[in-house]
Amino acid sequence: MIINFSKLSDIFEIVYGVNLELYELEQVSAKEGIPFVSRTSQNNGVSAYVMKIDDLEPNPGHTLSVAGGGSVLETFYQSKQFYSGRDLYYLKPISSLSEKEMLIYCTLIYENKYKFSYGRQANKSLGDLRLPSIDEVKKIARNIEYPKTPITKSKSSNSVSLKKDEWKSFYVHEIFKVIRGVSSVNLDLSEIKDENYNLLYLRPSNNYNLIGGFLDKKTNKETIFPRGSLVMGNTGEGSHTYCYIASEEFIPNNNLSVLQFKDGNKNIYHKLFLIPIIEHNRYRYAYGRIPSNTRFLNSKLKLPVDSKSSIDWVFMENYIKTLPGSNFKFN
Repeated sequence: MIINFSKLSDIFEIVYGVNLELYELEQVSAKEGIPFVSRTSQNNGVSAYVMKIDDLEPNPGHTLSVAGGGSVLETFYQSKQFYSGRDLYYLKPISSLSEKEMLIYCTLIYENKYKFSYGRQANKSLGDLRLPSIDEVKKIARNIEYPKTPITKSKSSNSVSLKKDEWKSFYVHEIFKVIRGVSSVNLDLSEIKDENYNLLYLRPSNNYNLIGGFLDKKTNKETIFPRGSLVMGNTGEGSHTYCYIASEEFIPNNNLSVLQFKDGNKNIYHKLFLIPIIEHNRYRYAYGRIPSNTRFLNSKLKLPVDSKSSIDWVFMENYIKTLPGSNFKFN
């Protein structure tokens, strides 16, 4: 398939932002002010909300903010007017682009981030980036649907505080059996999901994109784990100790471990409670140390306990059910 490309400068007008310092501005609530966008990679680039300055026009909305330095080439769609910090550009579409098409260009621009490693900044060369043409992006946009609005309703209206009187440390090996995944060396992997290759092969990640390919289920029956399994990265720079709940049956690669409960399978609420507690121990594996099976199994997790000093699974479930978004269906 032939894809037509254009220079970024043929798609967008590149404008250097208003170049303000946040400490000189009056910070207010989101309702009172307008976004202040910096070179951060977090929160859509928004570092704060600030009071509008009477004699200074903000950058226009329906534009893309692009970090020229710092977290270089972090690109976000800004639907409203905003102020910006140093080394931040905004891209104004030369031709009419929808919000969906602008979001696609966010991803396409960000994918060029690797070209600006080792301290290189995206300034004069920004306009020379080659991106799929507007016609190509419009084709892509026609095949993409916006995700459904996340559910924010809680499962329970009760009030449950984390300030439970009794918490106790437990060895991981008292709670879990840890099963390491399978190397991809001898596996027949496909990058595309189809009617034959439809079994997920998962890899570790720090951005929740765990799909490493697809396998033929008929030839990989013995190592399949069920949907709802709790998995954790055991190696990989930047991705170890992150935990996930698999939404489909899968085979993990050997940089992932499946955490199986010793006293029977627990529900989704128990797993959601445990994930941040496990991930809180990431600091123990800095400087090249990894949560190998032995090291992880001999580590401890501090958990709430009941009157018998046993793990209080009921408390965990009740607490998670009070959180926004807990009234979901795990499909």
